[in-house]
Amino acid sequence: MADWKRVETMKDRPSIDQDFFVYILICQIAHLMDKAIQKELKQYGVTSRQAAVLLAIQYIGKEATPGLIAQWLTLEPHAISQILTRMEKKKLVRRASGESRNRSVRVTLTEKGQRLKYRSGEKIFKFIHSIMSHLSEEQFQQLKPELKLIRERVFKHLTEKKERLFPV
Repeated sequence: MADWKRVETMKDRPSIDQDFFVYILICQIAHLMDKAIQKELKQYGVTSRQAAVLLAIQYIGKEATPGLIAQWLTLEPHAISQILTRMEKKKLVRRASGESRNRSVRVTLTEKGQRLKYRSGEKIFKFIHSIMSHLSEEQFQQLKPELKLIRERVFKHLTEKKERLFPV
């Protein structure tokens, strides 16, 4: 277990840059949130990434392809392919070729996937709300654009693409 008191006091050390400290906080939050969501979803036999894929497919709609899902979740295409393969084995999703002109593969939820998306989504949203509800409306409205800006700057650093990949 990490010595959180020691980690917190590191911010006062001159050798620890404020930017790096914020980066560490973001990493810790992401890791801890994912771990907590995994715990919440264990009863459904689905991972947090699989639940995220279910929600992404629902959000993207009829145009959901492995590539769009990968972009939306900021995962590599091969990682999405592996996740989708496991989800197909569980009969949560179905991959099918698109229109004859457009040979891309479309991903849809099965009936079982729809039910699991609803149950797991409800669990995830309830958990996230329990954490985020501690922020005032003003704090939340200040935090959201700042986090979006950080995400966009990191993405811009990784790629020269001009298109907007993030729906929220």
